[in-house]
Amino acid sequence: MNDAVIIGLGLALVASSKPIPWGAGWMWPVPSATFDGAGYPAVVSQGFHAPAHMGVDIVYRRRSRKDRPEYPSGSTNGSPMHFAPPGVPVFAAKAGTVWSVTKSPRGWSVVINHGAPFATFYQHMDSVIVAKGMPVIAGTMLGTMGWDPLDAQRLRHLHFAVWYNGHGDSASVDPAGVIGKWTRPPLTWKA
Repeated sequence: MNDAVIIGLGLALVASSKPIPWGAGWMWPVPSATFDGAGYPAVVSQGFHAPAHMGVDIVYRRRSRKDRPEYPSGSTNGSPMHFAPPGVPVFAAKAGTVWSVTKSPRGWSVVINHGAPFATFYQHMDSVIVAKGMPVIAGTMLGTMGWDPLDAQRLRHLHFAVWYNGHGDSASVDPAGVIGKWTRPPLTWKA
């Protein structure tokens, strides 16, 4: 196949893909935090990179490498430019029903069915306080942030995925274009 045909097929695929109808009612699944009066909004530390990383990782960003020394780099609570202390709450990103709560070698995970076409997946949680079948609204606390025991860094973070028209990695979509517009939880978490 020549380059022109490959490029043409690629353009046809892009042209035929429809934008995702995100709609309203979305909220960040991790609250902003306050430490000693300083505010830290939750940020995406690792973006969506198909097929290796089918979601986004959410933590807090340091202002400098020396910021927040109580959460040292190389520990479960810190990397050179990010940190997440124990006990950070994880919230439902949209209203729906808890579809599953599972404990795996990668920590606790929760899936919420938001009604067709969306579901959300929350992974590497340290604890959960919801149960299968429970209705939730955006901002309902699901549990607390943990880390991936299978990852050598073991950095505390939330792996968050949005599933569109299906479930699992094959249905994951990148929220990067919209997550910045989502409402921040009204609760500010304090260490």
